[in-house]
Amino acid sequence: VVVDVGEKFFIVKTLGPSVCHVRGSVIAGPPKVAPASVRVVEEPAAESAEAVAVEPLKVALLDLETTGLRTCRVVEIGVWVCELPSGRFGAGASRLVNPDQRIPQEAQRIHGITDAAVKKADAFEVMWPRMVAWVDKQAPAYVVAHNADRFDRAVLEDECARLGLELPSWAWVDSLPWVRQLRPGMGSYALAGLARAASVLAGDHRVRGDVVALAGVLRWALGGRDPRLAAPRVVRWGDERAVVETVAPAQQLALGV
Repeated sequence: VVVDVGEKFFIVKTLGPSVCHVRGSVIAGPPKVAPASVRVVEEPAAESAEAVAVEPLKVALLDLETTGLRTCRVVEIGVWVCELPSGRFGAGASRLVNPDQRIPQEAQRIHGITDAAVKKADAFEVMWPRMVAWVDKQAPAYVVAHNADRFDRAVLEDECARLGLELPSWAWVDSLPWVRQLRPGMGSYALAGLARAASVLAGDHRVRGDVVALAGVLRWALGGRDPRLAAPRVVRWGDERAVVETVAPAQQLALGV
């Protein structure tokens, strides 16, 4: 499938329910896990958890790279449609952003984005309304980012406030506490550590690589379970600051790991 949103961005090819190929990177899914109530026997036709039909939930996975933690400005933003629990990708794109300031050397060492790379890129106020319109057209159930509560959502709020831009009416899910709830007892809930636990390629501190890693982590964390029942903590942007919501109590049905 060639993903094209106004122009070609990348190629996504699904090789099967457990493998996704994105420009030469292979992300292998976790072993299939049988429900706790099923006794697994040595039969070729043994049914896995993923054999149970689960209606896909469409979400938008988002990631940012910035100038750092001081005077934080966006230098790259990406968003991709993803189906859960399979982790299959749909359309998406990443964009470099001109932050209208120098990118500190310590930030460049992390993500590799230089002043020269963003010199001719669109400014945030030009790029952001286009991306919001595209995400709204996809109508995802949630916009999901790892550590969104402490970073991604806050950075975007600050950028919009600085430029007088309206916040979109997105329902956000921070995947960090969600994965902590689904997979308790992990030593680290940083994306790189979770990617290792899930046996997927870790992100490379660029938005495309980090989003691919996040899709694999969510697939592993859900283990074929219906994400609608997996109790994500949902936050909606309000006129002032974000208001916390929680999904319905059916949440607890899928939490036994």
